[in-house]
Amino acid sequence: MKKFLLSLAAVAFVMSANAEDTNLLQNPGFESWTESTPDHWKSASTASNATLSQSTDAHSGSYSVTVASASSNKRLATEEMTVAAGSYTFTFYAKAATDTIVCKCRPGYVPVDADNKVGSYVYTSATDPVLSATEWTAVSFTFELAAETRLNLLVMNPKNGGSILVDDASLVCTSTGDNGGGDNGGDKDKVAEEISIADFLAKADTATVFQLKGVVENIKNTTYGNFDLVQGESSIYIYGLLDLQGAAKNFASLDVAVGDTLTLQGVYTEYNGNPQIKNAQYVSHVKAHGATDISNTAETAYSVSEANALIAAGKGLATPVYVKGEVVADPVPEVSVDYGNATFTITDGTETIVVFRAKYLENAKFTSEDQLKVGDKVVVFGTLKDYNGTYELTSGYVYAINDETSISSVAAQSASAEVFNILGQRVSNMSQKGIYVVNGKKVIVK
Repeated sequence: MKKFLLSLAAVAFVMSANAEDTNLLQNPGFESWTESTPDHWKSASTASNATLSQSTDAHSGSYSVTVASASSNKRLATEEMTVAAGSYTFTFYAKAATDTIVCKCRPGYVPVDADNKVGSYVYTSATDPVLSATEWTAVSFTFELAAETRLNLLVMNPKNGGSILVDDASLVCTSTGDNGGGDNGGDKDKVAEEISIADFLAKADTATVFQLKGVVENIKNTTYGNFDLVQGESSIYIYGLLDLQGAAKNFASLDVAVGDTLTLQGVYTEYNGNPQIKNAQYVSHVKAHGATDISNTAETAYSVSEANALIAAGKGLATPVYVKGEVVADPVPEVSVDYGNATFTITDGTETIVVFRAKYLENAKFTSEDQLKVGDKVVVFGTLKDYNGTYELTSGYVYAINDETSISSVAAQSASAEVFNILGQRVSNMSQKGIYVVNGKKVIVK
């Protein structure tokens, strides 16, 4: 099979101008190989992570591809391709490579930016099919793109299963939001139907993209964009908001805040029985009139009482802020070296707030449990939130400890610290409850 290259612009044109039922994939039958890799089935991004090999057990033609199993999820991925807005169906045939262990597969795709960094992986919500070792199974995944998107198509071999065979893949555009730039008698641009959130919940349609509009409330994650979209008495939880290029983890760049009116598109799904939209597509938003700006600096850090008052008011909470306080002993601070974060409570002498899973100084990971101690005076930076009645500062890091802002200066200070117990005996740490004197200052560990 002759190999050729197309520019991204040319690919985009092909993807938008092809008629229905035209397969948009290159080497869909895995007949063309370069060494151990099927041509056009190796991504420049990290989407491709499976060990592949050629198999003569084919659904049609001479070859199929074997996707090896492992103790973690492994993915067969296409090379990067740019497709126009529209509805698509990704289909392939799959078969178990062995009958001694349960084999499954899962179709999906992942958006990829110009630097080949992946966004959030999107997979079918259907149950993974159990594959036969004697018969080929047709697997299909239908999805919609609200805007032109650069992506990799995926076939996942879920962890702890057996190796699988894949053959005869196809990507077909079933309806497009673009007429290809010419008058070919096609329909006008397809636009997702806008419905109320109440109707969206009532339909519970897991296959159709709808457009919703509502007010943003209760932002829980400012990296991915997790929040409630509210319209009157109805609300839907948004678990991830993609930017206009379909990329994840760019919520902050959209400048969406609590109180803003947001328009988005997405498909109904559920998590543990609760309705949500996963990886909703951003369309537009209107800033709230008189939006509250609570931003501050490390020098003007809020006291704990002031931070709690802001949470109670519930305005401007999408903006991360600085808060100062002293680390308390109850509850005991929890430093996770495995995950590199710490959860602890600080006080201003009047009120307390929980600092949830914060990183260390300079937004680095915690590497030792003794990097944070009871009695430390800290300035923390993060997002304020009300989590089921508990006031927290999340998605942040420790900006300063005892007026030191760099890891090296704190390390030097700790190395030279003189710690004595109540009897005047020098000790190496404050692991026991009691009263200590550290560099001439009394510290109580409860």
